[in-house]
Amino acid sequence: MIALVAITALMLAAALAFVLPAQQRRTAWALAVFIPTAAITVYAAVGNPGAREPIDALSEHIRRHPHDAGALTDLAVMLAMSTTQHLAGEPERLIERALAIDPKNAQALALSGSVRFERKDYAGAIALWRQVLAQVPAESPIAGSIAQSIEKAQALNTTSQ
Repeated sequence: MIALVAITALMLAAALAFVLPAQQRRTAWALAVFIPTAAITVYAAVGNPGAREPIDALSEHIRRHPHDAGALTDLAVMLAMSTTQHLAGEPERLIERALAIDPKNAQALALSGSVRFERKDYAGAIALWRQVLAQVPAESPIAGSIAQSIEKAQALNTTSQ
C-alpha cells in the first residue's frame, strides 16, 4: 500500500512537471516527497489496521486456552509483523510464555533465537537455533534457513569479539 502511494505520488509529480509553470513544479515535487513520507509515518504510527481482526481472534483463543504454546508464538509473529517488524516487547513476552509451557517448541526456540540476534547476542541465538536444528529433519527448508542464520550469527559473533 505504501509503495502504491509512493509510486502514484511520483507519477503525479512527474506528470505535473510537464504541464505546470516552473515555480509550481517545485510544489509538485515537494508533494511527491511529502505524500509517501506522510504515508510511511502514519503506517508506522498505527501499524497495519487490517491485521487487528486476526490478532484479536487469536488473543481471544489464547484467553480461553492460555497454555497453547503454538498460538502464543503465532500471536508473537502477528504482533511483530503488524507493528515494528521486531520481536522485542510484547512479542518477546509471548515467546517466553510459549517456551515456559513447551521448552522444546521449535517455533518459539527459533523466534527466541531471533530476539537474541536482534540484540546482537549472537552466541545466545546460535545456541537456541542449534536446539531447533536438533528437532527438524536435516533436509527440511526450516533446517536450511536455520543453518544459514547460524552461519550469519557465527560470522557476526567472531567480528564483534
